[in-house]
Amino acid sequence: MRRLFLFVLMSGLVVLGCDRSHSRLEDDPHLADLESMIRTVRWQEEQREVKVATVAVGFIYERGWDLLYGRGFAAADEDRGAVVLSYELWQRMMAGRVEVVGAELILDDEATTIVGVLPQDVGGDIDLFTPNG
Repeated sequence: MRRLFLFVLMSGLVVLGCDRSHSRLEDDPHLADLESMIRTVRWQEEQREVKVATVAVGFIYERGWDLLYGRGFAAADEDRGAVVLSYELWQRMMAGRVEVVGAELILDDEATTIVGVLPQDVGGDIDLFTPNG
C-alpha cells in the first residue's frame, strides 16, 4: 500500500511526498559513468563541500526515482539554477526541514532553487544533482 503525503507550507507552496519503493543507485547500470565534482554549497549560515552530479533533465524520472519531497527537473530548470538534494545532505545541512523545497541554496556563489529531495538510499554518494544546461 502506498501512502501519499501532502504538505501546504506557510508560503503557500504545496509539497507532495510518497513512500513507495524506489530504485537504488547501485542497481542502475547506467550510473557507473556518472561524473561528479566537489563544489561549495551554502545554505543560511552553513557552508560545506559536497559531491555534485550534473545530469539530463529527465535523469531522475527515467530511473523511476520517486522524490520524498518536491519534484525532479523540468526543461525550464536548465537555465534557472535548480537543484535536487540527496536525503543525506538534506538531513545533515537542513535538519530534514520540509520547507527547504523552493528555498534558495548558494552553489559556488550562484543562487539556485531547491526543487526536490530524494528518498534515503537513492543517489549513492552524490549529495546534490543539477540539470545540465
